[in-house]
Amino acid sequence: MANRRSRREAIRDVASYIAQRVLAAAIGVAIYFCMARFIVIEQKDQIASAFFTIAGVVGVVAGFLGAAVFFVAGASGPSIERIRSDHGQNLNTVLLGTMAILMASAFGAVACGLFSNGYGAKAAMTGILTLIAYEVAVLGLALAVALKSESERSIPERETYPRQP
Repeated sequence: MANRRSRREAIRDVASYIAQRVLAAAIGVAIYFCMARFIVIEQKDQIASAFFTIAGVVGVVAGFLGAAVFFVAGASGPSIERIRSDHGQNLNTVLLGTMAILMASAFGAVACGLFSNGYGAKAAMTGILTLIAYEVAVLGLALAVALKSESERSIPERETYPRQP
């Protein structure tokens, strides 16, 4: 029975994860439709270039985040061991999830750039940018919690040796 309950919890966690991301993207699309009539883009031929640039930047950030995942996985020392023991699984999940969302967003931005003349591409790009902002906020909160919990631990005093005259 315990195995069945943990499976339900895992399914609930995955559904919650997906629902939060879909909601963030939907909020971005809703913002676009509310603001579209107030925002005028004068250089419409530059929209595709902007989307491709955003895709490049998001891809680079995802690459650096991938390097951070490997750093956290390969680092050693008492501080990183404490962070791993307290927040290891959650921190890895957030880092890998954010990296996956950023990579998917980079590909989505390229797709929006290819179809930038359409009305839906701008709405989709706004949703992607809102999703990226949400993921970065979640990552920042996870790192802040992990690092704050590490700084609040008492650090044992080191032995001091008397100075030699």
